Amino acid sequence: MPEQFDAQGLAPLERRLRHLHNEFDSSFARPWTPPRAQTEAYLCFTAQGGNFAAPLSALSSVARAGAIVPVPSQASTLLGITVLRAKIMPVFSLAALLETPPAANSEVSWLAVLRGPRPAALALDSLAGYGDPASIHKADTAAPLPFITASVSLHEEMFALLDCERLYEVITRDPAGTGTEQEPTS
Repeated sequence: MPEQFDAQGLAPLERRLRHLHNEFDSSFARPWTPPRAQTEAYLCFTAQGGNFAAPLSALSSVARAGAIVPVPSQASTLLGITVLRAKIMPVFSLAALLETPPAANSEVSWLAVLRGPRPAALALDSLAGYGDPASIHKADTAAPLPFITASVSLHEEMFALLDCERLYEVITRDPAGTGTEQEPTS
């Protein structure tokens, strides 16, 4: 079949190339617009008897828990240390950080590694799935809970949304890992 030409003598491929070229050139004349906000997914999980969620952007990884070796520490929040991807990192109890009693039948199966320059992991019991931004509900607690910003609904269950940046800040700011601020010594 012979190639069809338009009134200017251009073949379809040439027309398409000319259009792309013009579109590219004109893009420099238009003002820059920032990209649309991306929707953020949340990892929903259980930890020490509670249902929690964390923004995926606040986690550097999630992995099966290996051996967690207890270490001498005054920190009630520190479960021990583990090796994950050739890095030694502390593993913290979410129940202790939230100052809630842990469940008796809680078994650490997963680790959620918080994003930051120093490795730190939270101990998780099980993974429940992913929540999306449409499933977020504002926290409606009478007293504000530490590190909880909202709730996420997944399969008709509610998960407390963690402020992972604040959790990480508290964990790494306090050398003992107790979650309390240290007074400067003079």
